[in-house]
Amino acid sequence: MLTLLKIRNIALIDSLEVEFGEGLNLLTGETGSGKSIIVDSLGALTGDRVSSDLIKEGEQSATIEGLFRVTRCEELIPLFEESGIELDDDDVIVRRELSTTGKNRVFINNQLVTQGLLKRAGTYLVDIHGQGEQTLSNRGRTHCLGGNAKRVNGTSAGRIRQTSTSRYS
Repeated sequence: MLTLLKIRNIALIDSLEVEFGEGLNLLTGETGSGKSIIVDSLGALTGDRVSSDLIKEGEQSATIEGLFRVTRCEELIPLFEESGIELDDDDVIVRRELSTTGKNRVFINNQLVTQGLLKRAGTYLVDIHGQGEQTLSNRGRTHCLGGNAKRVNGTSAGRIRQTSTSRYS
């Protein structure tokens, strides 16, 4: 779960810090209010390729940083261990440093990593959905939910699916 997002020198943003609460977080606003910049920045933290065009005009570098709570995310442990990344607690800090020279760097918990490793880890950190997109809930590997998606108000996801199918088929 993303708990904090920091953006510096991205597009029109000088500096931005956004804290996210537990559960569903939505970005809404008028056209041109900067929602796409935030979503693109979040995509960069999950391994999407980033162009130097994203750097604010007149600046030489930019930084995107996110703090993710990964409680009970068993899938990340072997990935981090094989890469030598320390996971001391339930928090993972991901940082992308962008440069107009093209020397972009990626860090997980302050350790330099490849964009490919970030892409692999990013599948467990967050799901981003835009208007009209299909959800990824049926995908085998999704972000770390800590078991929260398995039950809704005490009812198992399988039971909810079964009830919905019988009522609306």
